Amino acid sequence: MTLARVADAYRCSRKRFNNAISVLRRAFEFGYRNHPHHINPAGGLRGGRMSRKEPIRPDPFRIEEAEQLIVAIRADWREAQANYDEFRFLTGLRPSEQIALRISDFDATRGTLRVDKARVAGVDRATTKTGVHRAFELCPRALAVLRRQLKLRERLRHEGRLDHDHLIVGDHGSPLRSIHEASARWAKTLGRLPIRPRRPYCARHSSVSWNLMLGKNPLWVARQHGHSVRTMLEVYAAWADGAVESDLAAIRRSMGYIGDGITNDRPRLLRWLAGWLIREPGPASAVSRFSVWHWIWHQERGACT
Repeated sequence: MTLARVADAYRCSRKRFNNAISVLRRAFEFGYRNHPHHINPAGGLRGGRMSRKEPIRPDPFRIEEAEQLIVAIRADWREAQANYDEFRFLTGLRPSEQIALRISDFDATRGTLRVDKARVAGVDRATTKTGVHRAFELCPRALAVLRRQLKLRERLRHEGRLDHDHLIVGDHGSPLRSIHEASARWAKTLGRLPIRPRRPYCARHSSVSWNLMLGKNPLWVARQHGHSVRTMLEVYAAWADGAVESDLAAIRRSMGYIGDGITNDRPRLLRWLAGWLIREPGPASAVSRFSVWHWIWHQERGACT
């Protein structure tokens, strides 16, 4: 069997396939440097073609589903795992960013987290996926979860099971080197619940969608979650449409927002912006499209709240 057939038999998304093929090509190129008279079998590997017409499809949880899942995870896997999953629903951090957090990243005075690094496949990196460092503003409930996590760390430290400064820890106090075990636990618990299965990354989709539904400034949401403004508007704008007041009230209660003045006026602006950004450019829309991006530029230079 040829290397190309082995690669073609690997079933996964196009993005993951291309990532795997890229690593495989590099490995073979390095190995064949000392054998220039041999033919490198990886030279015939071809990646899958990525089309701009294949949009990311966010699949967020309803707030009731997320609450049910968090309770079930706490019952199945105890506090460390439950804090980890509850925190990712409330912050929408990328898994690689969340497991790389340190105690020094938390600013208790301002209620923020410094997100400036990642851990991928057990390897620590000095930057995030997009290379953008940000100060993440925690909602009231996320702060409460973080304080519980800090108390758990102190308890483990007194028991002699923790001697590091990682914020996210496993059951026995060791830092999480990868996301595989946590993802397996997520899938096992979700499988026994009357909820449609989703991968853990959908917790991030949920956080973005909930903030937009609450009427948070879309530019602020983009900054918080490390998205570009265009990507955030094109991918998530639809979830601000059709939000009913009962859903918004449940999200406000769950995230700890009570009487903070958040309204549902901004989603209308968000949908209008997204409509202009998603449409194909043409001579008639050039001036209006420029006005949209001009407004975004001014908003990004100011305070996004």
